[in-house]
Amino acid sequence: STPRRDLEKAMKFCFGEQFNFYPALQGRAAEKMLLTALLKSGVLEKGCCVVSNRPFDTTKGHILGHGLTVKELTPLSSPETYYSSDTPFLGDIDPAVFDSEIGSAGCLLMTMTDNG
Repeated sequence: STPRRDLEKAMKFCFGEQFNFYPALQGRAAEKMLLTALLKSGVLEKGCCVVSNRPFDTTKGHILGHGLTVKELTPLSSPETYYSSDTPFLGDIDPAVFDSEIGSAGCLLMTMTDNG
């Protein structure tokens, strides 16, 4: 058993057989390939909106470069707010804002790590 097979097994256990799993060494390269595949397959069309909590600058560049738009749902906080916060994760989305925007989304992108 290899680490890749173990990870693939865990993915299938968690999500079932309906998904294909393609591990990628670089996230930014994977984003570019995924966006290209979503457009070529017709899942997304040029001009579709990608709704996101807080995409990295390079991620946003890939989205815009593929002819898509991006709507960021997490406002930037000031340094003072960030440093005084008990929970300084910058990717939280207000559920009411999410509910109001998800209907216009062609795709949802959640950044789970944020370098702030």
